[in-house]
Amino acid sequence: MSDREEPEEFEHEGPRNPFDNPYFLPVALFAFALWFGYDGWFNPNIEAVMFNRVSFPLVLALSGYFFWKARREVADLRERKAAEAGDDGADPPN
Repeated sequence: MSDREEPEEFEHEGPRNPFDNPYFLPVALFAFALWFGYDGWFNPNIEAVMFNRVSFPLVLALSGYFFWKARREVADLRERKAAEAGDDGADPPN
């Protein structure tokens, strides 16, 4: 037995939570960026115009970064599952 324990493997995954989806955070941040952009440039009745104009590009950049990370995570998961299944992605010979 080693000092470091392996994470527990579950045979059956229960129903997934929407917050477990890797694309949840980028989509939520993108929605906030749209909101900041609307309030910063198109809504005449807002008091914190400068906050929204500064927050818009920052949150949009964070959304892009987390979207990029989510795509990498999903691609790595697909590669790992394909490697476990023994599929190398090549077509079988005829």
